[in-house]
Amino acid sequence: MKNLLIITLILISALNISGQSLDNLYITPTDSAAIDVNIDTHAGYGYGYLSHNYSIFTDTIKLTVCYWFISSTEVIVAHDIVNVNLPSGSNNYTLDLKLFNSTSTDTCDYFAFTDSAIMVFSTPVTDSLFLSV
Repeated sequence: MKNLLIITLILISALNISGQSLDNLYITPTDSAAIDVNIDTHAGYGYGYLSHNYSIFTDTIKLTVCYWFISSTEVIVAHDIVNVNLPSGSNNYTLDLKLFNSTSTDTCDYFAFTDSAIMVFSTPVTDSLFLSV
């Protein structure tokens, strides 16, 4: 019975480690050629923003945001902003956001995929666009 309890606690802890969630995603205009992507997340462990990268192919923006994490019992809530420069010519975009955790605090090693969201919008962005996830 003691072994079963220990195994159950280990499984619950393992599930908690990959428990980062995207709460809100919204876009705010900065100027005619750029937007700020605002990302609200929470997790049942310690974590922080590490890095991001994005690519734009025709009308799709692929944005990857990476967070470092540490084993902790406190719940962390974070708000991060990523600036994305938009090319001229297209008016309709699809933002494909993917969140990852990294075991390294220096460079993203994409240890765990934690959440994602897709948002469709048109330019020019004149007001904030909000997606509750």
